[in-house]
Amino acid sequence: MPLYRVMVDDNFHYQDADERWEYGVFATPREALAACRRVVDESLLHEYNQGGVTAERLFDRYTSFGDEPFVVATGKKIDFSARTYAQARSTALTKGLAGWLRRTVISVGVRMRNRRLLSKLRSKS
Repeated sequence: MPLYRVMVDDNFHYQDADERWEYGVFATPREALAACRRVVDESLLHEYNQGGVTAERLFDRYTSFGDEPFVVATGKKIDFSARTYAQARSTALTKGLAGWLRRTVISVGVRMRNRRLLSKLRSKS
């Protein structure tokens, strides 16, 4: 059974393999792509929460400082452009009531994920 590993590059350290990290390993392409989208959404939300950003500025900050995920698969190649997704999400996150709702949902998801990670870290210590 092929595995799908999501790796993340840090745009602040562009092309520095020492700054690359593993987000997780997934059983299906769908799970791996969802993880990639989640990483981009978290990066965008972090930049968005700095305040007063337009879609263009948000995307610019993402390409300068955000986390850029990609999938390494055994077997089938998985195409995902973090930058294309981030550009579309930048627009969605900065537009009206729909944007507010998306930000709220993402924020709740990030908090839930952070709680799970914290719980895992506590159980290891």
